Amino acid sequence: MAMTLPELYNQSNDITIKSTQEHIKKHRNLIKWKDGESILDIGIGDGNCSVLCLKPILPENYKEFFAMDVSNLMLEYAKGNINFPRTHFVQFDMASEDIQDCLLERFDHIFSFYCIHMIRNTSQVFRNIYKMAKPNGQIFLTIMEYSCADASFHELNQHPKWGKYGQKMTVSPFYYSSSPEDAYRKLLGDAGFVNYTLKTEKVSYDWDNEETWKNFCISINPLISKIPIEEVEEYQNDYVETMRKYFNFYEDKNKQVINIKYNMFIIVGNKTVFSKE
Repeated sequence: MAMTLPELYNQSNDITIKSTQEHIKKHRNLIKWKDGESILDIGIGDGNCSVLCLKPILPENYKEFFAMDVSNLMLEYAKGNINFPRTHFVQFDMASEDIQDCLLERFDHIFSFYCIHMIRNTSQVFRNIYKMAKPNGQIFLTIMEYSCADASFHELNQHPKWGKYGQKMTVSPFYYSSSPEDAYRKLLGDAGFVNYTLKTEKVSYDWDNEETWKNFCISINPLISKIPIEEVEEYQNDYVETMRKYFNFYEDKNKQVINIKYNMFIIVGNKTVFSKE
């Protein structure tokens, strides 16, 4: 489901930027570039991760950069944010079975940060990534093991007033899995990926401002636009209160701190080409 609040997300998504920068720095040695690369970034959101995390490591002589998102609102916002050359903006649902021929086996590198765990039909996502990658093309994906937003949506799905607005459709299927890592490994294998590494990284992030934390929580909720305008404020308050349960609020040196801890999967791999004999 698509996010619909690009400006609010842009103002409050420092958590994704800092952790993605750390993940790229730590695993950059696994990324192997070549001349004239075609590069895809799936789920660009407001474009900040592309600009602040990915752009600094791109080779100067890349051929093209595709910025993809399912949300037209996010994509239009990103157009004003992503200013590097040879960029193409594409609105596409990675859970779709209908891929344009021009995207098949096009990309030398496919990146995605903090996106894939938000898509329900993850098996189709990995199949599409495999189809879009060139033979020997490389993937670099960061995926949350569990999202606190899933716990909140699961709870709100039982709410007598908000359950009817599709809360259940926003819950990742991996929220109910006892081992998301095993589930992702199976999906990768089913899609055709055999040559990859999946590593778990622990993330801890602090907010020092409750309003920024609240704005971040609201910005990642794709259902806001589906709520009647006269009920949005009430819904947001209920949603934020459910989210509050999954963060640690405390004081440090007389200052409020809001902390979250979670695991990220860092997946780096190649589309293996098998010789036909």
